[in-house]
Amino acid sequence: MSSKAKKTTVKRPRKMLRDNIQGLTKPAIKRVARQAGVLRLDGEIYAEIRGVIKVQLEDIIRASLTFTEHGRRITVSTKDVLSGIESATGEKMAFDASTKDLVRC
Repeated sequence: MSSKAKKTTVKRPRKMLRDNIQGLTKPAIKRVARQAGVLRLDGEIYAEIRGVIKVQLEDIIRASLTFTEHGRRITVSTKDVLSGIESATGEKMAFDASTKDLVRC
């Protein structure tokens, strides 16, 4: 007799998606501003900077995905991201493999 036992699978609870732009913390924004030469920041500027960065990232990701889809690929490559940055911002960038850093051309 062969009896087929049903396997019960337990579904894992889904992760709650939250606004990940909040991961860009106040001290992180302050460090970047200090590198740019800013001495003081108003308290309301942090939310504004997060909003601007979010819009900019959405544009770059959208352009990168366009290049990936045009190439009929499902994996986004470094070349797609660099092309997306150039398309979204107008700045030509290159990837330095030795330092693993983006460099302006």
